[in-house]
Amino acid sequence: MYKLPRRALLKSAMGGLLLAPFIRLRALESQNAQPKRLILFNGAGSHVSEYFPTGAGTDYVLQDALAPLRGLEPDMLFMRELHHTATRDNHHEVGMVTAYSAADPGPDKGLGLQPTVDQLVARHIANTTPTPITSLAHGLYTEFHNPQRSYMTYTGPNQPIIPERNPLRTYARLFESASADGSGAVSRDAARIKAFDIARAELSDIKRYLGAEERNKLDFHITSLQDLSRELAVQPPPVSADCPKVEVDENYARTLMDEEEMDRGLTTLMALTAAALQCDRTRVVTIQIGYSGEHYVGLRGFDKGNRSWHDQIHHKARTADHEDYGYWLWMTQFWARHLAALANRLKSIPEGNGTMLDNTMILWGCEMGIAHSHDPYDVPYTIIGGRGMGVNTGRFLKFEQSEPHAKLLTSIQHAFGMPVAGTGNLPDSGPLPGVLV
Repeated sequence: MYKLPRRALLKSAMGGLLLAPFIRLRALESQNAQPKRLILFNGAGSHVSEYFPTGAGTDYVLQDALAPLRGLEPDMLFMRELHHTATRDNHHEVGMVTAYSAADPGPDKGLGLQPTVDQLVARHIANTTPTPITSLAHGLYTEFHNPQRSYMTYTGPNQPIIPERNPLRTYARLFESASADGSGAVSRDAARIKAFDIARAELSDIKRYLGAEERNKLDFHITSLQDLSRELAVQPPPVSADCPKVEVDENYARTLMDEEEMDRGLTTLMALTAAALQCDRTRVVTIQIGYSGEHYVGLRGFDKGNRSWHDQIHHKARTADHEDYGYWLWMTQFWARHLAALANRLKSIPEGNGTMLDNTMILWGCEMGIAHSHDPYDVPYTIIGGRGMGVNTGRFLKFEQSEPHAKLLTSIQHAFGMPVAGTGNLPDSGPLPGVLV
């Protein structure tokens, strides 16, 4: 019986077919060995209808609204016909709470009642491959509105994370405890760790005296203490020579009133985000710009009266023939330009068999339906990156029937190896078809 020599088999077409499954398996194993990261980005307000591409599937074309993202099409996944799983008469009062949790807010303009997907992922990472900082929340805003409109990320019921808007403090948190030789502030943090551990133990002792609802809230509080204790206990690794330097001066952006200041502020946020990930200070970052219903007072001449940015543009300029439509188009392009800069920076850094972008999922979400519909339907969500995590990039998914965005948040957790059945208000939702390969 004739036997094809092994070397000849490897060179043959048949050999390629036989070995393909093993090659894919080895590639996946290599991908799984790389760090997995998550970035959430939310720029207050909705987007023009031209946000969505033309075409469908892998044959899609970006419109002018997202022109700055051209060239990244193979790394992007668009989804259309998603709806938020919670709403009220005015979706402004719910959108920020539910956008990344798929959960309800509390009564009377209350805070969120469940953790957001970034915090669920951060805790999973902390239990497996902890980093010096469990998660980083930073942003740019002038002021906040009522609690429901103001916070995009929650650690648990009524526990919002207020984004840090001072980049000097963000930089200090990321890098001041790390040195070139790897020595950190271990002794300084030892007392804090002990205090957190004692508080956690004492709180656990009183759980038996509480009702079910109170126990649930206390569990989230105890988990938060555990996260803080774990974060302090992680010895900061040395600052690598490859760790990029970020220039942050005292004259940092403080408002959303001026286009130049906004541009400078976003540039700094993206640079700090990229550095935090590249230096492995954290693997979960949220970036929040403004609050739901942000008026952008003073931006491009719009005031808070009859010519409010929110009321004049988001409420009225919904079609291209409106005199102020160009301003809205500019803002969508503005977000896209800064996200493209972040994505391309990560894509330029080799990692494993791919790049950092392949192992980083950037979720660009929104608190409102497309064209500022004030309802929870047709909410734009886009993923940039994550191919190495199994994200089905390079396509535009248009669903025939509206799908709950809880499925998307479930798929994100699956990409991080979290075997959850659902999330938020839909604990059995299952994943969103087509998001992961």
